[in-house]
Amino acid sequence: MEYNIAEHPDFCTDNIAPAVNATVARMQPGDRASLSYGVYQIREPLRIRSDNRLKYCSIRLSGIYEVPSADLEAAVQVEGDYLTFEMDKLTSNDKSDYYNQTEDDILPGGVSIGESCYSEYVFGEIEGFEFGIRLRPLEADTGLCFNKIRFRKLSYCYTPFLLSVPDGVTGWINENQIFGGTVKGYFGVVYRKGSEQIDECNNNTFYNLAFEAIETDAIVADFCAFNTFIAPRFECVNRLTIKESATCKNNKYYISVDIPFCSVSVQSRNTMILGPLHNKHWENIIRALYTDCDGNKHYEFYKRTSVRVQNKNAVLTENVNEVEILADKYPVSITLSTVSAFDDNRIRLLVRRQAFPITICDPDGSVLAEGESLCVGTYELFFANRKWKLLKLSETLPLDLN
Repeated sequence: MEYNIAEHPDFCTDNIAPAVNATVARMQPGDRASLSYGVYQIREPLRIRSDNRLKYCSIRLSGIYEVPSADLEAAVQVEGDYLTFEMDKLTSNDKSDYYNQTEDDILPGGVSIGESCYSEYVFGEIEGFEFGIRLRPLEADTGLCFNKIRFRKLSYCYTPFLLSVPDGVTGWINENQIFGGTVKGYFGVVYRKGSEQIDECNNNTFYNLAFEAIETDAIVADFCAFNTFIAPRFECVNRLTIKESATCKNNKYYISVDIPFCSVSVQSRNTMILGPLHNKHWENIIRALYTDCDGNKHYEFYKRTSVRVQNKNAVLTENVNEVEILADKYPVSITLSTVSAFDDNRIRLLVRRQAFPITICDPDGSVLAEGESLCVGTYELFFANRKWKLLKLSETLPLDLN
């Protein structure tokens, strides 16, 4: 059956919900419904679902759909299996960059996708909402899986893309594919754990999301595993590009555009971030970041370097693995980089001349070695079990330095 929503007796451009909801409620497997291009008002939620659960249906909403009230928890509510749902533009007409979360500034919710499997969702633009797209199972032992979600633009949303299991629900959000799309908002993509959630959000894959103008953190991950971000773009992210809590594991990021490594915060296990990470001088020095099964960080550098410190203080760059030290005229103080503190990292110290004290410090100022522990000879600093250790390898120096 083919339904033209504009022909429904309840059709009204000033409140499109009654006609849409009544049409969808009648749909049977294989039915199609559509609404031609126009400008429509949503004054109550669009319910793209039915009592007997939508299956094998296709719904196309062309045009611009405006939400004039902030009272709607979700302007569009969708559930169904093997469903195709398309919508051109959903807007609250609130295009403010001011994301204040006081009671006077609460935005309406955008599109909430509930229990759904093997479905395809296509959105043009969603702007000005508390959340743009939310994946949220509402009933116990149900969830979302094997869906494909596409969007061109999520903008001016507090949380443009949200994966959230409500408190008290043992739902799951697994094995979905999300295709971007620019993302603009207070956050970017957020995983939020429910109080009774026992299954991490897992095996979801995000393709080509462009995070542009994010007020805080672009990706905020909590209680998720085996998720993958392929070729994300980060531009104008004011805080962290990637933030993972200790409840996460086995997530992967394949980055095509360089990001500052100081914008990455991961306490998770078995995380992998592949792609150029640059320092404050915009030098791409880190090729990959890994965490192990205990959450310890490891780095793979494009190139390790050696430096010479002669009668002065110095702060080492992140990729230094050999330091020649001369302290024959003045004391020398060397401060390590924060990035240097990862398991099995080794820095060779070649003390060539020592008439004045030599001090090695952590970035926080803690002294690792000083005074008589550093005289002429060859040493090795190595990091293990979350702390630095100093070994004296030889009383002499390599021949090329003597």
